Amino acid sequence: MKVTVAHLSLCLNSTNMDGAGWRQTTTSYQTLERLQVSLSPLPTKVGALNACFLAKRNFQVDVYEAREDIRVAKSARGRSINLALSYRGRQALKAIGLEDQIVSKGVPMKARMIHSLSGKKSAIPYGNKSQYILSISRENLNKDLLTAVESYANAKVHFGHKLSKCIPEEGVLTVLGPDKVPRDVTCDLVVGCDGAYSTVRAHLMKKPRFDYTQQYIPHGYMELTIPPKNGEKCLYDDRPSKHGQIFHMHLVHAL
Repeated sequence: MKVTVAHLSLCLNSTNMDGAGWRQTTTSYQTLERLQVSLSPLPTKVGALNACFLAKRNFQVDVYEAREDIRVAKSARGRSINLALSYRGRQALKAIGLEDQIVSKGVPMKARMIHSLSGKKSAIPYGNKSQYILSISRENLNKDLLTAVESYANAKVHFGHKLSKCIPEEGVLTVLGPDKVPRDVTCDLVVGCDGAYSTVRAHLMKKPRFDYTQQYIPHGYMELTIPPKNGEKCLYDDRPSKHGQIFHMHLVHAL
């Protein structure tokens, strides 16, 4: 069975079509012989995690990633702010054997510290005194997940392959490799993990009876780097917290 990753999950192994033009699946995953997964840029975490779960079930998995290998790249695009890892995320990592590895690099955060305009600080705990969430490196998590995918003999990651076209009802994807030459890839299962500007979803939107809505929030996103004050290690002495300050509808987070 072959799989392609973007935002949605579709099984494309049956010959029956419903009234909307979708291919209906009547074959269980267990009876499929080969699976191919195609990923597109940015949300490496989602695609790589899915690829690990599929590989664990003995599917043959091919992962297509638009970016170069971030483990050898000089710099990685995307947001650099740390992720907050909670119980649900740890359970997913535990299922693929990565929980201990990731958690050992995390920094516990027991509360959110709110800074008012008057200078007052108010701590809002994430749980009881023994509970916390973990601040972990987004980039390192991506790297560890990619390495985990490649640890499976039945999984392969194709870097520098951008998804340009998707025909889900035929199980065909068109990818552009490093040579910029279009190449068609056939697949039995399409799993969409290519983010907010999903190429797969864009093609699904052209299908009859496919509902889609989009709404932008009025705020933007910007990252700032604030160096230590007077050579000190941290601006705040209560580091096991996520700091937030509100300025006239603008929220500033510090980790």
